[in-house]
Amino acid sequence: MGPFTRNEVMLLAFIAFFTLAGGVASRCRGPADSPVTLQAGVFPVHRAPGNPPDSAAPTHENSRQNVNKLENGEVKININRAGVENWVRLKGIGPALAERIIEYRNKNGAFKSVSELQNVKGIGPKKLAALRPMLEI
Repeated sequence: MGPFTRNEVMLLAFIAFFTLAGGVASRCRGPADSPVTLQAGVFPVHRAPGNPPDSAAPTHENSRQNVNKLENGEVKININRAGVENWVRLKGIGPALAERIIEYRNKNGAFKSVSELQNVKGIGPKKLAALRPMLEI
């Protein structure tokens, strides 16, 4: 008999198989700390079964309706339909501010004007002036 018993060979085969399977799975997922690259209009959304889509997480089907490209390559968003993924595409809007905008919209209803965004903490006259060309109702 060789240097390993039958049980040792089975154990080594088991370890090799799961090591290989784990390596393949991690290559498919990519590195955990790598930045996520999203294609325009494609936003993965995970919901529990039975939960309807909300305005904070647009589905793939309606996310393209929330964003229009301007001639200079910047985006123009509909402030009453945009989700977090749409808001963060604008310069000066991070995830926290995007969440506050959506919370305000959900609590108070649809924005009646772009100027109403000044009611959201973190958006003052200067930021609104910079964002205005990229916003629509």
